[in-house]
Amino acid sequence: MAQRLYWIAEEMNPPAGSRAGVITQMRRFGVSGFTLRIDWSGYYTASGVKNTGYKTNITTDIAALQAGSMDIVLDLAMQNTPAWLHTTYGDSSYLKNQFAHNFNPLRADGATPGIDLGDANIIFNPQVKAEVLQFMKDIGTDIGWSNFRYVRLGGGHFNELGFPPTAPTVASLGGLTASNASAADTNCYWSWDINARAQLAAAYPQFAVGGISASWVPGQNSPNNEASLFLTWHLNALRDFQNWQIAALRTAGYTGRIMMLYPGWGMRPPGGTDTNGDFNLAVATNLNNTSRGETSSEVQMAHDWVRCIRSMTDPLVITYCTWADAGYLGDPGGTYNVNLPPAARNVSATPYDWTPWHYIDVQGKALNPPLDTFGENTGGGMPTCISNCVAAARANNALGMGLISFTDFYANGITGGTPTANLTTLAATL
Repeated sequence: MAQRLYWIAEEMNPPAGSRAGVITQMRRFGVSGFTLRIDWSGYYTASGVKNTGYKTNITTDIAALQAGSMDIVLDLAMQNTPAWLHTTYGDSSYLKNQFAHNFNPLRADGATPGIDLGDANIIFNPQVKAEVLQFMKDIGTDIGWSNFRYVRLGGGHFNELGFPPTAPTVASLGGLTASNASAADTNCYWSWDINARAQLAAAYPQFAVGGISASWVPGQNSPNNEASLFLTWHLNALRDFQNWQIAALRTAGYTGRIMMLYPGWGMRPPGGTDTNGDFNLAVATNLNNTSRGETSSEVQMAHDWVRCIRSMTDPLVITYCTWADAGYLGDPGGTYNVNLPPAARNVSATPYDWTPWHYIDVQGKALNPPLDTFGENTGGGMPTCISNCVAAARANNALGMGLISFTDFYANGITGGTPTANLTTLAATL
């Protein structure tokens, strides 16, 4: 008999006025957990000054979910930056690219940007890190860690682990302009702010001011091994940011299970018929944005999940794939050989063929003790998508799945709405 999967509704917060109905419907169809977002941007009105009204809303949501016997998964939303942060800490509170432009998302129409942007420089700025650590501590003190079954981390766009996208304007930001950059800013590496450059110089002194590689940028020739050294440091910076988040959450008093969110296809190592791997292919052309891992932005966004996952020492971390439906019927597959069926992908001797979830899970299972895994769909392709995600979850012996979006199964809203045909499939699948 197939294992019973633990299902989480990725709605982030129950809608006011219909909480009881939402929770009842979710429980009816086998959903056990609900993702609750606590926004860094909402928690404070200034550094150290808490928004008491926001906290009241959060405690109300928690009480409603617990009254409906729903487990709570906390999305610790450090990706939603308080407006006061950049005013307080200035230019170094932004990530910066090699063209000296900040990652400061703006809508082309001038409207206020949305959420999930990940525009704070938590990776390199120690003052920003200190603010996030205090945010974690305050949640523990004010809300209480015992309310949460899991805590989600990642810290970037959508609270997923990674640097920002490589181009100034990207669809994944909902049409936002990703910086004050011009359209010429392509192949962006967002690791060029003052703190980042100091850390690079400390690791490799040739990049220090006055050093032989001080003016080098990706795409230029690398007579002194610049491309390899820089990319190694860039990837290590994201690995270290991942491990900092885990350590900070432990320092803040949380002792439970942590979900670390891994997006994308991931940089793949050599193996099988792929004798190079994405690191070597990118370095061979001096990071000039022509190799497969660069054109898909996996390299610039530092999605080296072998490096990240295999560095972890906390056995309570869960690897969490945010593209569980990749490589399945209904998913476009991009440049990832969509004609190769998932069953064939994941038994291939070539890691590049593997679906993202299998690739991520293999890294976690290589640790001692092996790490558990979770995944979530990307929110489309119903109902085939869910059936395929269930198959992937069982193939990876996953603890469970995050479901985006449960409200898609109702034509006119989850409470009092008309169920779609997909709901029958969902009920049978769950």
